Amino acid sequence: MRIFILAFFGKLCAALFIALCIALGFGPTDWAVLVLGTEEPLWVWALRFVLIVGAGALFWFVFISRTKTSSNEPEPENEYIGMKEAATIAYEETRGTKAAEIAESVNRDDVLGYYAHALFNGTTTLYGTHPPSQKLEEIPNEEYGRCRFEDDYSSLRRHSEQRNIYENVQIKRSDLERRIQELKDTSDAVSNDTSETGVRSSSLTWFDLEGRFKELEEAMRFTRIDGQTGAAGEDWRLAGIPEGDASRRFMAIAAMASAKLFEDFPGGVNTHPELRAEQDPVIRWYKALQFIAGRYEQHRPAQQIDDDGIPAGTIFTGTIERPAEVSATLCLELASRPKETP
Repeated sequence: MRIFILAFFGKLCAALFIALCIALGFGPTDWAVLVLGTEEPLWVWALRFVLIVGAGALFWFVFISRTKTSSNEPEPENEYIGMKEAATIAYEETRGTKAAEIAESVNRDDVLGYYAHALFNGTTTLYGTHPPSQKLEEIPNEEYGRCRFEDDYSSLRRHSEQRNIYENVQIKRSDLERRIQELKDTSDAVSNDTSETGVRSSSLTWFDLEGRFKELEEAMRFTRIDGQTGAAGEDWRLAGIPEGDASRRFMAIAAMASAKLFEDFPGGVNTHPELRAEQDPVIRWYKALQFIAGRYEQHRPAQQIDDDGIPAGTIFTGTIERPAEVSATLCLELASRPKETP
């Protein structure tokens, strides 16, 4: 568009110059005389002055003014942002809220890891390259729960594998802003819950957590947790249709319960390697329901078949029915146990 405008402006100036020459009664054969100044009439000097000033003005407009304007224009903002920077921004924007408090209590040495998982929550789309491809593509939300972040949060790797399935992982800035607002809203909801008892989330007792889960029982009566491990990778998700924002509140409370579990019963956690090694605080609680509460109903194993029809391993699946109810029960059971001393 700019080139078209400048070309049009140049043609206009040339047309005006030719018209002026014709009006003054001289053509191309006289232009050299005009420029070299072999004739000295006053009108020639005036015309020469106008031409020189006009040429200088055109040069300034095309080469100097446009360059200055371009240098002052801000660089267009990239639509995507890397996960480490995104997690850092999310932490800075929510610092002082319950979300940050949970992150710091779950793992103070890897707060950004908590936020990276919080941003990739199964409803927010991430983007990455699938090696060896270098094309940025949408990462299926089904990968939530199957993967962990590696390489400074720039790669995704499935729990059961040793290679990255996605690299250069990024999130759209618009999705990051929306997710940050959701974290703030969830923090406000949890704050409102705890304000009734005057208890801070970091100091919630198991009885407090039991009550929070029980409040969600009705809204989550048709909800379950589906789990999968084995040859096809690991996957955990809430299934069913929870009412309103019940699923978000459930995951926030689950993260708090997970943090308290690791603080109060480190020995019990260490007896279950799968639970101890889990990085996602919400899935940690799902695994606590599996290993500590024993509420995971194992389904019949399935055989994975590759493209050639050859068995490629076993897939194990299972279900935790009524997760809010069984979470409340586990909290009550943990309240009856003496807290372990470090």
